Amino acid sequence: MKKFIACLLMLSTLMCFTSVAYAVKFSDVKGTSYEGIVERIYELGIVNGLSDTVFAPNKSVTRAEIAKMLVKVKDLDAYAESVSLASSFSDVPDSHWGKNYIQVAVDLGLLKGYEDGTFKPDKEVSYAETIAIVLRTLGYVNIDESSGTTWYSGYVKKMYDIKLDKGITGIPSYTSSAKRGDVAILWWNMLVSDSWAIDYQNERSGLTYTYSDETQLERLYPDYSYINGTVSNIKNGSSGDSIAICIGGVWYDTYSYVPIVALGATATGLYDSETKLLYGLSFDDDFTDYKTVAGPIFYLKELGYSIST
Repeated sequence: MKKFIACLLMLSTLMCFTSVAYAVKFSDVKGTSYEGIVERIYELGIVNGLSDTVFAPNKSVTRAEIAKMLVKVKDLDAYAESVSLASSFSDVPDSHWGKNYIQVAVDLGLLKGYEDGTFKPDKEVSYAETIAIVLRTLGYVNIDESSGTTWYSGYVKKMYDIKLDKGITGIPSYTSSAKRGDVAILWWNMLVSDSWAIDYQNERSGLTYTYSDETQLERLYPDYSYINGTVSNIKNGSSGDSIAICIGGVWYDTYSYVPIVALGATATGLYDSETKLLYGLSFDDDFTDYKTVAGPIFYLKELGYSIST
């Protein structure tokens, strides 16, 4: 009995140390479905917060902001910030902060202006427009906008086909303004998608895609890698409040929140080979897939877990 109680106390201690390590700087995404993804996208420099502690995941995104994200994901932000490009639109003056980003995104063919010669840089982007932009960035430029009941029907179908919606809890309406948190998820899914085209050609049967054998994350951010596997071990890190976590047989250091129940769970994250840290650690939301880990340490060892302190 005393051994049982001692083991429970040890388990409680482990649960405590795995609860103190936390690195996401934006307090308003902590504990939400956006938490891990926002940290990854921020680490890549694709998005910023509204302040040092606020990301505002429910705030809408403007066309100018989308243009900047596109330029960043194409690694052309340094170019856009170093030149002065003539604006193609009557409502985008030289004084507008996003003028160069907008022009580069338009020149890439990823964004378009309106027939009246305007761009409407401060107009909020809808979910439908965001999905279309992401798919065009992936190379899907031949989707017929006149084949469905709406112009975006084909884009929505393709989004579901290649699982770009993974992690989004629910889209209220495709014509409603896209939330920053959902845009971050779509952007991450785009970066790690293995269904993107690098080339295409017109044939009698239609346009045929040639798919890349690497993700855009691998191509655009060679210092980073996408980690995906099962958590088998957790222990204190070597410095500060960091936690070391074993995923798929490989150890990674992270400052992210790591609950003890994560043992046996599917985990994903963004690994930086330079800092040797795992950012944006996330776990499978389907708790029914987690292995049972509650109980004293010797029970966990019988289940095959190795827990180090």
